[in-house]
Amino acid sequence: MNFDRCCKTLVNQVQLTTLILIVSGFCFPVDCIRAASLPNPAVNVRGQSPVTTYFQPSVPYSLYTPMPVTGVSNAQPWLTPSWSMNSSAAHFSTGPQTSSVNGSLASQSSSANYVWKAQAQTGLWQPYAAGMFKGGTERVLGRGQRMIPLFQSPEELVFADLRTALDDRHSAEANFGLAHRVIARPYTIFGSYVFYDIRKTAYDNDFHQITVGMEYMTIPFEARVNGYIPLTGAKAAAGATTFNVTGSSVLMRAGLERAYGGVDCEYGWLTADYGIGETRAFLGGYYFTADAAGFPDIGGPRARMEMRSFDLPVLGPGSRVTVGAEYQWDQVRDHQFNALVRFVIPLGGPTIHHSVNSNRLARRMLDRIVRDDDIVTHAAAAGPQETAVAVPDAATRISLGANTAVVTADAGISIASAVADTGTDIVVIDGAAGAFAQSESVELRNGQSILGGGIPVVGADTGLPAVFGRRPTINGTSEGLPVFVAVDNSSIRGLTITGGQNAIRGNGTLSNVSILDNQISGAAADGLRFDFLEGGIVSRNSATNNAGAGFVIAENDAGTISDNRATNNAIGGFRLTVNGGTISGNAADSNNGSGFFITNNNGQLVGNAARNNSGDGFAFEFQDNLTSEIRDNRSKSNEGAGFNLNGNSPASASGNTASGNVLGNAVP
Repeated sequence: MNFDRCCKTLVNQVQLTTLILIVSGFCFPVDCIRAASLPNPAVNVRGQSPVTTYFQPSVPYSLYTPMPVTGVSNAQPWLTPSWSMNSSAAHFSTGPQTSSVNGSLASQSSSANYVWKAQAQTGLWQPYAAGMFKGGTERVLGRGQRMIPLFQSPEELVFADLRTALDDRHSAEANFGLAHRVIARPYTIFGSYVFYDIRKTAYDNDFHQITVGMEYMTIPFEARVNGYIPLTGAKAAAGATTFNVTGSSVLMRAGLERAYGGVDCEYGWLTADYGIGETRAFLGGYYFTADAAGFPDIGGPRARMEMRSFDLPVLGPGSRVTVGAEYQWDQVRDHQFNALVRFVIPLGGPTIHHSVNSNRLARRMLDRIVRDDDIVTHAAAAGPQETAVAVPDAATRISLGANTAVVTADAGISIASAVADTGTDIVVIDGAAGAFAQSESVELRNGQSILGGGIPVVGADTGLPAVFGRRPTINGTSEGLPVFVAVDNSSIRGLTITGGQNAIRGNGTLSNVSILDNQISGAAADGLRFDFLEGGIVSRNSATNNAGAGFVIAENDAGTISDNRATNNAIGGFRLTVNGGTISGNAADSNNGSGFFITNNNGQLVGNAARNNSGDGFAFEFQDNLTSEIRDNRSKSNEGAGFNLNGNSPASASGNTASGNVLGNAVP
């Protein structure tokens, strides 16, 4: 039987930063903590000298300490002082003495002079803030903690334990705990606690759980057991999805992430005690399960070693620094090694129980609660097998379940061959295996679509989201041929295209064409060039560093050219001979020549921007004063005019702005 079977499983967006947690600790008033007070005391002191007693009945005293007084020779303390002397709340005497405090005998025998002080305390255990840093083979974790006593007596402590954690895998967690510890008999502490946990994982999922635990501590030994009860079910984890390309279909098993329930336990013992610190060792194990198909159980051993130092001068009485190392193994996460450092900064006044010279068992009342650092989660391809449906945008759904071909650089089939197959309506170019070298033009067929990998998909049955493949790069190696040739009713989207004569070319009259989300650069001529766009959309593309213009459409009859960007092109950003359609939301930046050059505009030019171009921002040869509209365009810092209308006026113009243009800032 495996180790992980030895433990029995329990039944199955607030994020705080470490800085906020620690700083907030200073904002809680110490006097909000209930003191373990004694009745108003009368301290009887006997000695060689006459007794003088000072008594203030309104002050509750929980601790009595003899202290030296300035000016009294040979004065010696009984215990290290922790509060300034206040004569209205003290009892003074000199000479060797034995003192009875509320029935408890405390004695000192010496010829020295002594002073006894009854000290007012706000609590035996004060609040603290702590920070921990852990790094190892899997991740780096930072945790902040705030301990707030809520109720206490000399043998009992109830406190809040607030924690938050961040790691380098974009995961975060917050824990809200309530704990109770009691000194139940000499040299023994029993504790119990409950936490409410919230975690945001690297898959951007939120999970919630309840943690409960019990602990037993003496000075040399300790043991504890924790149970974890998840409150959240399975959630989508797109990065864990797997795909299977079979025939003409793309099938998927959606990734799911689940929180695991389970238990852990450990036993610890004191291995070395050196006065100002100690070393402890721990052995234990853990077992977690999701109780769901596709999610393996997680269980294995865990070991830890800690070296603790107390009352560091730089941090003050009550401070602690712990350094340690831990190891664990399970069949899912394999071997894991971590080193850790933790520091504790007391926030209240110093007390006897904070001192290394005081009661060591009482000091253990402030030991950290040891539990798993995280809500344990695991992601797996656990969804049902189903057809993938591409959803490149909210308005588009393209089933990859029929007549689909997937091409990779190492697949043994070229892009051109896949597109030429008459049985293929959708070609997905997956860049997972590297870039493509394309020496011939790829001409699409009527109604055909080319999609780049890295495209969002959902399961046809479950609707669970995922991402298929990786965005491809296609390098056109022939400067005399375009890389892709669009035809009627065709679509090209999600590609990175470099080189070629043009990245995308459209010959003759094109209708219902979609050119979307492509990155174009390094063409020997224009990045994109169409002869006649009768209808269609060219949107969300970029054209950079091309030897011609970024975008050239000889005649745009009724097409939409929107949200494209042209940068650093040799002969302008956007060039149109005739515009009868809509040009909106585009940007032309740092091109040689005009940002936008339109010979004859009888359409709409709305919400575009031209900046830092070597020619005019917007240049027009002719405006149709009956139908053209120029509205809400911006022209800035161009070397020509902001708007060059060549003496023509559009039918409608409003909201245009120009500034910093060398040859003028007049606007239509």
